[in-house]
Amino acid sequence: MKIGVLALQGAVAEHIRSLEAAGGQAVAVKRTEQLNVIDRLIIPGGESTTIGKLLRTFMESIRN
Repeated sequence: MKIGVLALQGAVAEHIRSLEAAGGQAVAVKRTEQLNVIDRLIIPGGESTTIGKLLRTFMESIRN
């Protein structure tokens, strides 16, 4: 299973390290096209207003 970590803000590297340490295959997701090649998506926490603005680009693709 390939798990994407949305690489807009937050502890992206830490999430990827944790997933890999648990035996998972992780990838930093920086473009909407990358959503097509992952099975799950982790959205790291952060300041809610900022993450909301950054996510607008990804929302349609995430819904699909």
